[in-house]
Amino acid sequence: MSGGGSAGGDYYAVIFSSRLSGAGAGQATATAPDYEDWARRMALLAQEEAGFLGMESARDPVTGEGITVSYWRCLEDIARWRDHSVHAEARRLGRLHFYDSFRIRISKVFDDRRWARPEDPAAGS
Repeated sequence: MSGGGSAGGDYYAVIFSSRLSGAGAGQATATAPDYEDWARRMALLAQEEAGFLGMESARDPVTGEGITVSYWRCLEDIARWRDHSVHAEARRLGRLHFYDSFRIRISKVFDDRRWARPEDPAAGS
């Protein structure tokens, strides 16, 4: 998870799956705010929130299907983020302009395991 985190588990994940509309997928009209600007703004704003642990995101540029998983210390932190006034405006714009559909799931992370391939000492030579 980027932005730090809590190895071992016992934190929460907000899983946001979405499909961009034509306006959200880069075919913006004069009345549609820019999706990429709002997405960046929300990522930066979330990082400032108490209890934010990190975020991972991916989107298929062809289909507009995407998923963002944000990680939070507790349900109260998630509720505070949900109710943040700027985030509320982003959600309103999302329904109006950015998304054809979306789904939000909240899960408790009970275990967090990581593995990385060891660096090859010969590769640095």
